[in-house]
Amino acid sequence: MKTTWGDVEKGDVVELGGREWRVEKIKRKKKSAKVEVSHKGRSASSEVKLKDRVTIAHRAADAPADDLHGVAGEQRRWAKRRERDAVLGEGGGIPHGDSSQAEAPSVAEGKRWDKPHGDAEKMLDKLMGATLVGESTDEAAGYYVPHVDVSTVAAHLALFHGGIPEAAEDEGKMLSVHARQHEAASRGEGVLAVQHWHSERRPS
Repeated sequence: MKTTWGDVEKGDVVELGGREWRVEKIKRKKKSAKVEVSHKGRSASSEVKLKDRVTIAHRAADAPADDLHGVAGEQRRWAKRRERDAVLGEGGGIPHGDSSQAEAPSVAEGKRWDKPHGDAEKMLDKLMGATLVGESTDEAAGYYVPHVDVSTVAAHLALFHGGIPEAAEDEGKMLSVHARQHEAASRGEGVLAVQHWHSERRPS
């Protein structure tokens, strides 16, 4: 739908340079607006004239409020367990490993986690900002994974701990849940959804 920037709302998806960008913020002035847009992990901002023409590919209001994904395909909220299982399979879609293997089979002495290695990782990092979340020498045993922080704990819980408890409503609480689950598993009082060991480096 061709219209003007004056008709654009936050959450709408607009066509810019042949690509679809989601409007993250739009702050109007009298005759112009400061607009922030995003596309596949990239973001940009610019000032536009409200009378300038633009094509709206999707309206934010077109998707029901509770939909997991917005009209542009972006994820709008955390997936419920049944939604996750429908896509990835029960338990998150990767082998669960051996819960009796409390200790890592060997000391991880490979390359550091914080830098991409190999052409595939470098390309994913460049295009999407994606980083490796785990590596295994034997999936039947478990995975070596990097230590978590506030920027990675949510994804780590979702993938390796079976999901994020409803009570863990922010990253600080998620880190506490993560520590407690590992402590319980080390005492034999619980099992991790996917067996894994945190390490400074990748396995050799």
